[in-house]
Amino acid sequence: MSSRIKFQYIDDLYSVWHTERESSKKITPIKPSFFSDIKILKNKFSEIIEKESDPVIKKILNTRFNRLNYVLRDLIEIRTKKIVNAVIEGKKIEVNLAQEEYAFYSNFQKLHKFFVRSLERPSEALIFQEFTFYEPEDEVVKEVNAREETNIEYIVVRFSKEVKNEIVGVDGSIYGPFKKEDICKLPKENANGFIAHDIAEKVEI
Repeated sequence: MSSRIKFQYIDDLYSVWHTERESSKKITPIKPSFFSDIKILKNKFSEIIEKESDPVIKKILNTRFNRLNYVLRDLIEIRTKKIVNAVIEGKKIEVNLAQEEYAFYSNFQKLHKFFVRSLERPSEALIFQEFTFYEPEDEVVKEVNAREETNIEYIVVRFSKEVKNEIVGVDGSIYGPFKKEDICKLPKENANGFIAHDIAEKVEI
């Protein structure tokens, strides 16, 4: 990685940070790889500091590195609060987010909706296993590949209650929603969750 690219990443970080602090609600659009790029920068920066033999230069570099970490932490905190507030206020975020932020935004939207529903309609059958997490694509691929290497047992169940949300099975497949009396073949781990909460019953074949 060239010095020009490194300094560009630093400039981008500081630019977004300053812009973010100027507005209490507006979220600055950033590219999906923004935080991944900063992570690469920090790793390279650490390597440079470690290899530096001059104590004066090393001290200066450490000071700059600590400043970079402060800015990064503050930026993450500011943007996280804005994303949370947008979800709570029911406002859709339409600007580009980093891939990690999009995962958080998507998950928090679902979790907040799930939480509100559980309070407003306590009689409705809601279990946390109905909640489907979104993850950055690279992590999803790793997880699905890992699952493919594992022998997964399946069982057939009949639903005694409606399940309005999709779920992600331990095999990486998406299942649901389900209507009452629907019959479905599910990974044993997911099926047992529904059975334990009296939402489905095992069907003997």
